[in-house]
Amino acid sequence: MRWGGHLDPACVLCDGMDETRDHLFAECLFSRGVWGMVMQACQERGRRKSLRATVVRVAWCSYLYYIWQERNGRIHGALPRHKEGVTLLIRRAVASRLKGCVKVVSSSLAFAADWDLV
Repeated sequence: MRWGGHLDPACVLCDGMDETRDHLFAECLFSRGVWGMVMQACQERGRRKSLRATVVRVAWCSYLYYIWQERNGRIHGALPRHKEGVTLLIRRAVASRLKGCVKVVSSSLAFAADWDLV
């Protein structure tokens, strides 16, 4: 591929609609599936609201990064990852960023352990 070359406008993650910012991060079936898995993990077990909110904020930033990384990887010939693989990268990024930096109380211990924060 050369700079300025023609790119197919179709989304490389779902082979669906034309790729736009809104499609890539909100409408794409692949991306929505990844975010759904992240949010499902945020719903499980008892948790403190502020810890959950912090996890969601960091997860959102990681989601944007890893969806964009996956998109670029597919365009440039990298092996595609499954939704579960991208979700795992997001969970690891959240743990790496927050481990030891957040206060975990007993009521949110299970949630924190699920996200590898303790």
